[in-house]
Amino acid sequence: MADLLRTERVALVSLPAFGALPLRKHVGAVAAELTQELTEPPERHRGKEGERQEPGFATKSRRFHRVHSPNPDVTVRITASYASLQLLLGLVRANQPWRLLAGLKGALAAALATSAYVLISPSAWQFVDQVSGIKLALMTVFATAIMVTWLITAHNLWERSTDPVERSRVRLFNASTLITLLFGVGCSYILLFAVSLLAEVFLIDPGFLEKTLGRPVTLDVYLEIAWFASSVSVLAGAVGSNFEDESTVHRAAYSRRERERRQARRNSG
Repeated sequence: MADLLRTERVALVSLPAFGALPLRKHVGAVAAELTQELTEPPERHRGKEGERQEPGFATKSRRFHRVHSPNPDVTVRITASYASLQLLLGLVRANQPWRLLAGLKGALAAALATSAYVLISPSAWQFVDQVSGIKLALMTVFATAIMVTWLITAHNLWERSTDPVERSRVRLFNASTLITLLFGVGCSYILLFAVSLLAEVFLIDPGFLEKTLGRPVTLDVYLEIAWFASSVSVLAGAVGSNFEDESTVHRAAYSRRERERRQARRNSG
């Protein structure tokens, strides 16, 4: 979570390591403890064995811990319980996956155009009327998997390393990429579903829909059509993303710091 180098009077806090925790509260607590260490004499906080006698602002709770650092220059090192999981969640949060589709104009245009076509197609209504809810759910899973796989393979989002020391870090970054894309596509799916449902209610006359299907129309019919349209539009969005250049996809999928890390890794390779 944080390191303090007393001789250099420098403290470093890693924001992604805080995971999904409220940043203002917990980063503030860790920063306050490190500031106290920097501004007060070390003797005030150390016992006979050189260990800190009283916990600071952050380590009063069981969420954060002071541990011994193998680096002799690091005076204070603060870690957290479930650190690897928190770091993974923090990397995903920093990527802001909810803005994925908005950053891919080609994918968004293809998705909206396909959704519009499904919504005004009577043959699509009749098809959806014969499809069970289980098959619609499977279509959702299939469309999401295709979109994520397409983005990863078509735009080189998966990292590889032959260095055994780097493999654990590469696995962490790949896991954050996968979760970012899954979360981003999921948010996009929900957005497309909401837009499709609103457009459907506005555009489709209930009487015409009943005549086309040959039965009374209830709310579940509108929901199923919007559901189907969302799955098909996500598949179209995967194809549309192929027209985006790699830098655009990276800007949509990653934070600025992650893009800089990937670029530096690529240049060094």
